[in-house]
This record gives sequence, structure tokens and C-alpha cells, in this order.
Amino acid sequence: MLRKRPRLEGFPYTGLHRYSLTICTKDRREVFTDETFVAPVLLTIRQSAAVNSFAILGYCFMSDHVHMVSSATREHADLR
Repeated sequence: MLRKRPRLEGFPYTGLHRYSLTICTKDRREVFTDETFVAPVLLTIRQSAAVNSFAILGYCFMSDHVHMVSSATREHADLR
């Protein structure tokens, strides 16, 4: 069952904002118990953040998800 939190209606998700994000694994599989899975995911997150003008301020990997705080670094940053 895919559960998505609704986006805030009327909020543009662009500009200089900070976000608290949670990203879950498919089917909530517990794959982040092994560093060999965490490292490439973290690299992808960091690369995507840089390309999209975001800084990763903090993160915490749990067994089946990651919590992250990110901040836009430019006014054109778009979280979507």
C-alpha cells in the first residue's frame, strides 16, 4: 500500500525554504541495515540536492527509511 502525504495546497515548494523529508523504501523493505545500500543512496541524494540547489543539513537512516532536513540554496530551488 503506497501512502503519500498530501502536499500543502497553495504552497509553491520553490524558493528559499527548509524541508523535513522522509523517504521510505519500496514495500518498506529493511535494506538500510547494510552500509552497502546506504552509501549509494546517500550519494544519489547528495548529487540530486546539489543539482537542484539544496543543501542537506542533516539525515538519519533507519532500517526502511531516511529522515532528512534540507535547505534551498538559491531562490529558484524547486523541491518538486
